[in-house]
Amino acid sequence: MRSKFTKKIIVFFGFLTLFLSLIGIFVYPSQAALNKGFRTPIIAFEFAKSFDDIKFLTGNEEEPKKLRSEMRAGQKLDILFPFFYAGLIFSLIYFESKKINLLVLVGLVASSIIIPFDLYENYILDQILFRLDSLKEVSDLFPQLEVATWWKWGAIAIATFVLSLEFFINKQWLNGLISFFAGASILCTWISGSNGYVAEIMMGFVSLFFVYFGIRSLILYRKFEKT
Repeated sequence: MRSKFTKKIIVFFGFLTLFLSLIGIFVYPSQAALNKGFRTPIIAFEFAKSFDDIKFLTGNEEEPKKLRSEMRAGQKLDILFPFFYAGLIFSLIYFESKKINLLVLVGLVASSIIIPFDLYENYILDQILFRLDSLKEVSDLFPQLEVATWWKWGAIAIATFVLSLEFFINKQWLNGLISFFAGASILCTWISGSNGYVAEIMMGFVSLFFVYFGIRSLILYRKFEKT
């Protein structure tokens, strides 16, 4: 276990992760005509493999232009978000570890590389939006998007699996299960070939992870205020 200072870092990252998660609900587009299985536009966008998967964003009609505008606004918010949620995962792993061993080191490295991978994914998404605005070809960007997306989600999966093991070692069963299911759902999405139904279930578990540990950080903050 680590110091009170690490707890304060957890509170800081947890609060900002929760705050930006809630803002994102209102900034990103909430609905669109998506392919089978998908319900969340940003998830459908991230896991797009072909032009057919992003038809809801294409064209010069008012609706797709509005969706692209909302998506771009969400992407601006997502410039900061990976620093906060990756920082939260990193600080949780560090705090829960009794010593730095190979497992912990893997978790710390995985949570650190989430940031550049997420920013690279955002760059590819922005490039697609720019080309759609300009009515340019986007097909060559889908392989890059798939790589960027799975680098990010893969790093999140590894980090949350390590975190779950640390929680289980410390007999924090609920925390461990929430972390484990976040990682396991990402793995299932990869195995499914980015199936829309599975990806949406994954997003539910990952969102639960962010909200739960965000609220948990606020509880820690209240404890600090009383001491």
